[in-house]
Amino acid sequence: MKVNTNMKYTIYKTTNLLNGMFYIGKHQTENPNDSYLGSGVYLKRAIAKYGKCNFKKEVLYVFDSEDEMNAKEQEIINEALLKDSLCYNLMLGGEGGPTWNGRHHSLKSRQKMSEAVQKHLAKESHETRSLRQKEVWKHLREDPERLAEINAKRSKFAKRNHIGHEMSFQTRKKISDSLCEYNAKLGRKHVIDTKPFKVPHGRAPIRFVTNGKVEYRVNADEIDWYLSNGYSLGRNLNNKKSLALSNDAKDRSSGKGKLIVHNPITREVKRISPAELQSYVDCGWKRGYRK
Repeated sequence: MKVNTNMKYTIYKTTNLLNGMFYIGKHQTENPNDSYLGSGVYLKRAIAKYGKCNFKKEVLYVFDSEDEMNAKEQEIINEALLKDSLCYNLMLGGEGGPTWNGRHHSLKSRQKMSEAVQKHLAKESHETRSLRQKEVWKHLREDPERLAEINAKRSKFAKRNHIGHEMSFQTRKKISDSLCEYNAKLGRKHVIDTKPFKVPHGRAPIRFVTNGKVEYRVNADEIDWYLSNGYSLGRNLNNKKSLALSNDAKDRSSGKGKLIVHNPITREVKRISPAELQSYVDCGWKRGYRK
């Protein structure tokens, strides 16, 4: 294995120029003065909020070995430093490693978790577990009352945790307003800023609009917005669902020998008998669905 002799092990300090808060960390690099600012959770949030231009990094120490770097970090980032209200750091310095909610798992804890997982996996294989689950559900299907009880509990859990549970109109409107406000602060234009908020279905007649590529099923009070943004009333004949309504299907009968005709002016669609076809054509009607 080839060792990189140019690698440097540094201890750095990144300072917020606006409020004086700081972060101390370690970094392995060939260029100690690179643009790396740190990976702390609070530090990343601050950089996203204030921008990189408002942070300054200074290299405090440069070492030739990782052990020296870890020892120095452990010396600097202690309990007293973490209590400083201006410090972005969350954990004590040292080796680093897996964390949960800002805390390290000890080596003993990690060993116990590893042994527990290995012991569980050794009991049965994936195929064995799959067969066992199939047997469980097989017995449940033979007991409708028990299955209904389990499904009721699952449904109750889903509603309590909003899994597959439809939110109310007021809740969705609050989420929409908060997203608009959040994106306005960041200077971004969110899709909900340019597209009207959909009212629940059933409060207004539903119509189809298309731009030639995609189609939407929208409320009647949204139609004006779509028409002013390049959409037109009707279905999109390019998608699979509407292929049966294309020109190839015009000559086919539709339901008990009926033919489909439409009025290009009023956009009305009717099913008529073959005997009535000529009279409708004479009045300006056309064969098939309107495009």
